[in-house]
Amino acid sequence: MKRLLIVVLFLAGCAKPEYYNFAHRDFGRTQFDQDRDQCARANTTYSSTASTVSTPSGYTESHISPVTNWPMVEQCLAARGWRKVQQ
Repeated sequence: MKRLLIVVLFLAGCAKPEYYNFAHRDFGRTQFDQDRDQCARANTTYSSTASTVSTPSGYTESHISPVTNWPMVEQCLAARGWRKVQQ
């Protein structure tokens, strides 16, 4: 019995938070995904680095890395009415 309780508590602690829109109760997963993508795009910057590769032609290669500010994404979602709820 004790082992079962430990497993249940562990699984409850690992539950992925879901989001619910209390302002628009008819919004579902599709609308959340769209809002999350828009918020992520709005809060992502791109940094580029250039490195020279040793080739006879002196080829230069650029790398672009996205950096997402996830706390700002959370604020953006909250502004759109989305709140985390544990399942």
